[in-house]
Amino acid sequence: MTVDRISLTIPIELGVQAREAARARGESLSAWITQAVESRLRNQFLGDAVTAYENEFGAFTAQEMEKADALIQRASRRHVS
Repeated sequence: MTVDRISLTIPIELGVQAREAARARGESLSAWITQAVESRLRNQFLGDAVTAYENEFGAFTAQEMEKADALIQRASRRHVS
């Protein structure tokens, strides 16, 4: 795997929390941060897709949002279990 070696500057407490979270999962800090960046990018791309959809078809209705919230809640419960 080819990697991009980068240097980050973050608040001390955030660094401490990230190291603790990585250690708790038995992961390296690099792996943990990589997963965090992947998650952030997925969320950004999803937000961009929702915006593009709404620009083309109009805003989601309250009923559509409620249905989506229910689906997310069910998926979250399955993921945690």
